[in-house]
Amino acid sequence: MKKFIPFILLCILLSGCTSNFQNKIEENSKSHVKFEVNGQESEFDIVSGATTGKNNGQVYIGEEKEAKMKWSGRPAVGIIQGDFYYDSLYFNGGYLATLSIVKEPLTDRIIHVHLDERATWDYFAVAWQNQTKRTSGYANWQMQNERTNVSLVTIVNTMTYLEHQVIEKNSVSGSFKTPEGSSTSGSKGFIPLLHQIEPKLKQKSNQTMISVTQDVGGGLFASMQVVYDKNSNNIVDLHYDEYFADEKDLIEDPNLKMYYRQSKYQSPIYNDHVDKTFKENVDSYRSNSKSRSELIESDSFGEWFNPLIKEINNLHQN
Repeated sequence: MKKFIPFILLCILLSGCTSNFQNKIEENSKSHVKFEVNGQESEFDIVSGATTGKNNGQVYIGEEKEAKMKWSGRPAVGIIQGDFYYDSLYFNGGYLATLSIVKEPLTDRIIHVHLDERATWDYFAVAWQNQTKRTSGYANWQMQNERTNVSLVTIVNTMTYLEHQVIEKNSVSGSFKTPEGSSTSGSKGFIPLLHQIEPKLKQKSNQTMISVTQDVGGGLFASMQVVYDKNSNNIVDLHYDEYFADEKDLIEDPNLKMYYRQSKYQSPIYNDHVDKTFKENVDSYRSNSKSRSELIESDSFGEWFNPLIKEINNLHQN
């Protein structure tokens, strides 16, 4: 019996997928790093094991704090293609950590890792109840909290730093480090989930993923991920999203600058205040394509959408 991915999980797994993103890491000392993802360079202390969510040091507020806090949860421009694996884990009373991994079939190397988390239904901040955290705007909200005045890190910094370590090690086993002052999501959710998926990675996957992400101009990035069954070639599931740039200045439309570092599908604020039809159109497109088991053209999105679909179809056929 084939195992299919529930759509609510696939959206978490695939939206905002970082490919084997171009990042750089520089260790200045035993516990301090400079880390770059998609041109966003952050600095933080790293620790092994649990973190309390608090640390001591210089306090930053206002514009100075905003200038120092850097992260990127969006996918890098490019193509990902390989064997697809996924898993999820509930922790801390109902938070859901999710993980997708893509391996290069010939070398068996891990070429893509993507972590995300969904908050509980009774999360203390009502606006973020049952919302994902990577590109929803949750990290922007974290930046406004006093808790990050010293650590200068968000949950996305934790996600991407763990992803980097997995790719560098080509392994999900062993110990991992997380930014000091970050939440317990790393030690209680993401790291146990990395260990949990290890047995699956030792087996050949019966699913393959193709992901294409493009810079479509104006501070917007379009990204489509499709998971296929290797045996039948049918579409198991798919997800499309559009991501705003990580810096306000790169977003041309002044009315959209506030949605920097967010995606149209995952951001509840964007959906409530700008365009809830985008999410509806994505869901409809997914349903139609799955029922036909083929990617179909659509006029519901930008002019870049149909060429993107054509590229994925060509990659799948080849």
